Amino acid sequence: ENGTQTVETLYTALTQTYTLPVYAGEDVAAEAALSLPLGAKAEVTVTVPEDAQYEIWLSYVNTTSSTLPTEMTVTIDGQVLCAEMQRVKMNSTWVDDGVFPVDRYGNEIATTPWQAEGVQFAGICDSTYRTAEPMLFELTAGEHVIGFTVQDGGMDLSAVTLKAPAVVPEKQVGDASGDAIIVIEAEQIAARNESSIRGAGEFNAQLSPYDNDYRKVNFMDGASFDEAGDMVTWRFTVEETGWYNLGAYYRQSARADFPTYVDVYVDGVIPHQGAQKVAFPYTTSFTRMQAMAGDEALTLYLEKGEHTLSFGINSAHLTPVYETIDVLLEEINDLSNDVKSLMGGATADAYRTYNMVKNFPDLVERLKGWAQMCEDSVAYTKQFATDNSGAAFASMTLSADQLRRLAEEPENLPRRMSEFSTGSNSAARMLAQQLTDMAVNDLSIDQIYLYQADAKLPAKANWLENTWAGVERFFTSFVKEDYTAGAATETTWVDET
Repeated sequence: ENGTQTVETLYTALTQTYTLPVYAGEDVAAEAALSLPLGAKAEVTVTVPEDAQYEIWLSYVNTTSSTLPTEMTVTIDGQVLCAEMQRVKMNSTWVDDGVFPVDRYGNEIATTPWQAEGVQFAGICDSTYRTAEPMLFELTAGEHVIGFTVQDGGMDLSAVTLKAPAVVPEKQVGDASGDAIIVIEAEQIAARNESSIRGAGEFNAQLSPYDNDYRKVNFMDGASFDEAGDMVTWRFTVEETGWYNLGAYYRQSARADFPTYVDVYVDGVIPHQGAQKVAFPYTTSFTRMQAMAGDEALTLYLEKGEHTLSFGINSAHLTPVYETIDVLLEEINDLSNDVKSLMGGATADAYRTYNMVKNFPDLVERLKGWAQMCEDSVAYTKQFATDNSGAAFASMTLSADQLRRLAEEPENLPRRMSEFSTGSNSAARMLAQQLTDMAVNDLSIDQIYLYQADAKLPAKANWLENTWAGVERFFTSFVKEDYTAGAATETTWVDET
């Protein structure tokens, strides 16, 4: 039964078996008019023009009342080719009117977005976005059947399109001389692909907008712009055609000494390779940064007129680490179960000899091999970290140390299962923790700057001014209504004049 078959093969392993060239021709669309509610199954036949690797794109409208994306299992000629095809996520676009509502105390609160009207057009991706682009599938010339089973949500499907992957032009570096500047308030979100991405407010005089008396929504909340694949879009107007640098006033304190990477889109397209995987380094407080394309400043060519700027979180560089941890957890779990079978239960008998090395001749080798895999992964991540730091992957390092210690006394493994796989500080638990930690990108942004070399960036309150604002707010708190228990009524904040 296709709906429930589980496939172990990962997409990265599947692509290693590919031999056909990547398609470079025109889009090939197969029209459909399918209503797919929860649990529905449907098929669309596509005519493939030549033997090649294709992206598969859908034209659809999500019909669910939920704020969650629709999830489906996708098959090609009845087969789920890789594990990632078991849960394919199709997002909606979420918009709002840009007006922050005010609570009864006069403080702004985040807007509640709604689903944008119109047909979405998106490629079939891995739902965890371990690959940043849509997945490629090998298809031979002729007819093929693409099947869909809705696991969550629902959609109306109007077309299935075979596409060549987008080709991002070579990196371009332009001359950004001039003094023009465009300031985007990041909380003024035009669109996002997850309904949960939102603005938030902090009493911090360095953020814009700021009011000493009332909380303003003044930055895009990193707690909501957090996962690989999250994408947020802003609108802006260019007065003068030319090259611009990109900068931001931001905070990214999720992973010690490890950057968050975003792909930068202008009008829905990554303009050149320099705009791919732009690093937002680790910083615990709001800091100004200039976006870099390698060793040079990132420059974007902008024509006079209306545009959109989008940031999409890209974590594809961590895919090898994710896949290593997946393998480690599976293998540790298998050994753990074998040892428990040998013990005849979850707890070891203090007086019994288990002959571990006799029962598992490669035990020491396995434990040391797993430790080595952990260490190799941490070493691999250092190329992305600040100052070659492994701080963000400390859980993996601890796991390696634990496995090496266990390898020194293999006969004691049954009595030390809590260190191996069952305890809260076991090697297995620390690897699981590493998976959780890695997934957090948490990028908060106050303002985005598109600016030329001689532009004056907006002044930010210095430490003294910020401290003074806090003192002032403290004294205001004695007279302000919303600090007084029970004083508020629903109309407190309405100013009749």
